Amino acid sequence: MVDISVIVPVYNAETTIERCVTSVVRQSIGADRIELLVVDDGSIDATPAELNRLAALHPMITVLTIDHRGKPAAARNTGIEHARGRYLYFLDADDWLGEEALERMLTLAERGGADIVLGKIVGVGGRRPATSMFRETVTLGNIFDTHAYRNQVVFKLFRRALIDRLDLRFDEEAGYGEDIIFVSTAYLAAPESIAIVADHDCYYWTRAQGDQQELSRTYEAPQRVTNIVEPVRRIQESGLAQAQRDVLVSRHIKDVVGFLRRWVGVQGVPAAESAFDRIATALSPVLTDAALLECDPFERLSAVLLTKRRRDLLAELYTTELVSERPTQAKFSSAGRFYADLPYLRDPDAEVPDLVYDVTDSLDAHAALESAFRDEEDFALTGRAEVPGLPIRDVEFHLSLTRRGGADDEVELPVTTLSYAGFDALTWRARIPLTTCVEGSILPPGVWDAALVGRIGEATVRPRLHGGDLGSHRVPTPQYAEPLPGYGMYEAELYSTARGHYAAIGVAGRHRTPARAYLAGVTWEDGSARFVGGAWSGRDSTMPLAATLVLSQRGTRSEIELPTTLAPFPTLLDPPAARAPQSLDGGADAPAPETLWAPPVPDWAIGFTASLTSELREGLDGTWDVYLRLRRGRGLRDIRVAAPTYATSTDLEPLTRKAKALHCSPYITDKRNVSLRL
Repeated sequence: MVDISVIVPVYNAETTIERCVTSVVRQSIGADRIELLVVDDGSIDATPAELNRLAALHPMITVLTIDHRGKPAAARNTGIEHARGRYLYFLDADDWLGEEALERMLTLAERGGADIVLGKIVGVGGRRPATSMFRETVTLGNIFDTHAYRNQVVFKLFRRALIDRLDLRFDEEAGYGEDIIFVSTAYLAAPESIAIVADHDCYYWTRAQGDQQELSRTYEAPQRVTNIVEPVRRIQESGLAQAQRDVLVSRHIKDVVGFLRRWVGVQGVPAAESAFDRIATALSPVLTDAALLECDPFERLSAVLLTKRRRDLLAELYTTELVSERPTQAKFSSAGRFYADLPYLRDPDAEVPDLVYDVTDSLDAHAALESAFRDEEDFALTGRAEVPGLPIRDVEFHLSLTRRGGADDEVELPVTTLSYAGFDALTWRARIPLTTCVEGSILPPGVWDAALVGRIGEATVRPRLHGGDLGSHRVPTPQYAEPLPGYGMYEAELYSTARGHYAAIGVAGRHRTPARAYLAGVTWEDGSARFVGGAWSGRDSTMPLAATLVLSQRGTRSEIELPTTLAPFPTLLDPPAARAPQSLDGGADAPAPETLWAPPVPDWAIGFTASLTSELREGLDGTWDVYLRLRRGRGLRDIRVAAPTYATSTDLEPLTRKAKALHCSPYITDKRNVSLRL
C-alpha cells in the first residue's frame, strides 16, 4: 500500500495539467510512496493525449476517464474508489504543490496522529485564500483554536480510515460547494484531530481558467444552497457545546452572504422562493446572538433579514452601494455604545435587534509610526492615530507592549498628544525606556508587539502599531546593545514584522531566533579529535534537521566534511551554564564580575558529535574555520561554530600526548568563533 493517493479531477486542462502532475512527481517524499490518480471528466481538447504522454513517463500516474458530468464531485469520488493510499490528498488540475508539501504533511500526520492535515495555501493570480489558520505549525489541535474550520476547501491530507469510517463521498447533486459539505463533515467527525503545516508553501491555488471553470463553479444551479443547508444541519445535530456550534455556524453565515450577492437583484439571477426558504429554515434554529456576534454587521443583518423572510429588504440592501467585505464603521452612538451605519436600525417595520449593528467591541482604528530612533537607553517614537468617523479629542491613549506567548505579560507606557490632525485623528509621541520600563527593571527577553490603546465610551480600540518606513533601506531599525552590571550583554531591536509590517521589539535576539552553533568541548582518543556541540535553526519546522560539521580552509575554497551524528543537546550549553563563569573541567575558582550574554535555547535545538580522524587529517595543513552545515528538507545553510561564553582557547588546547600527535590545535578567534590549526 502506498502512503498517499493524490486525486486530480480534470476537464480541458491541456495547458496546466503538466505543471500540476510534475509538482506531484517531484515531491521530496519520493515517487514510490505516492500514487497519482488523474480522473478525466470527458475532456474534448488535447488533455487525454497529454495525460497518456505523462502516464507513459511516470508509472505512478493512473489515468481514469468518466462520462462528462461538469462537476468535480463525480471525478473525485471515482478517485476515492480506486485509491490505495493510507492518506488521500485532493489537487485541482490548474493548481500545483510545493516540493516538500506531501512529506511535511505526512510527517505531521504520523507524528501527532491527526486525521486531517492542512498545508499552507498560497493564492496565485488574484486568488485570496483564508490565512488565519496558517500562522503557526500545529502538530495536533482542534478546529476551534486553530481556526481550521474557516478553511473549507478540499486541498488537505485526509486519513483514509476517517473517510472509510464515515463512508464519506462528495455530493454529486450539489451544484456548487460540494467540497464544503465534504470538508465540514470530516471536521465534525474529527474536531480534535487537526494538524497544520504553516512553515512551507504547500499548495498554489489559482483561479480556474477556460473550460476548467466548469468543474470549479456552477453559480446558476439552484442546488448550490445545499452547501449551506447540509453543514448547518449537521452542526445542529452534533454533540458539540453551544459555544462551539456558534463559532462553526458563523462560518456558514458568510456563505449566506455569498449566496445573496449572486441571487438577489441586479447582482444575479433571482433565486426561487424555495431556495430562500431552505436556507432560512436551516439557519433559524441556530442563529443565536453569540453566532451573530462572530460575524460583521453586514453579515448579521443579511442573516437576520433572511430568517425573517424579508426578501424585499434584502433586495433593497443588495442593490445599493452598501455591500462590503468589511465591517461598517460606527456612525450612531447611544449610551456609550456604537452602531454600524447600515439600514433599518431601529426601524419598527424591519424589527432588527440593536445587537446586529453593535460594533462597540470591533471599532476600526489605525496607528502608524512616523519616526523611531534610539535616544540613550530609550526608543523614541512618534506617530499618528485615527479612529475613522469618530471624535477622539477626549480619548486618552497609551502604548501597550505585549509579549508573545505570555497572555499576562503587558507593559503600559504613557503617550503624549502632539496635535489633532482632524476630529478623528491625532499625532503623538512616546518613549520606551528599555532598562527601566518594568517597575524600574529591564524589558525582559522575548518578542514584544506594540499597540496603541484608547477608550471611547464603552469601547476600547487597540490597533497594532504599523511600522511605517521602519526597516526599509532608508530607515534602519533602532538597536540597543550594551553590557548591564549583573546581567551581561543586553540587546534589543525595534523592527517591523514580516507579516503585516507591524512594530515589535525583539529583546535578547532578533524577532526570528537566528541559527546558532556552539562547541561544547573536544576530546582526544584513538588518534581522533571528537567535537561535541549543539545548534538550532532559525525556527521549528515539520521537516527533520540534519547536520554535518565542515572544516573550511582559510584563504582557499577547500573544505572537508567530518562524519557527524546527531545527539541530545549538551546540557553544558544551556543558558544557566553558559552564563556561569566556569570552564570545561568543572568551573572557575572565583565568580567573574560579569559574563557575556547567552541566547535562550529553543525546544528544537539539537546536539552533534563529529570526529576528525588521523586518516582525514593526513595531508591537511593551515588554518581551518569550523562550520555546521544544517540541512532541512532541500534547504541548506552553513553556520559558523562559536565558542560558548565561558570557554577560552586554553579550554580547547590539546594537552595530551594523543592530541599533540594529531597535530590539531583548536582555538577561539577574536570574534569568539572556533578555528583549527593543522
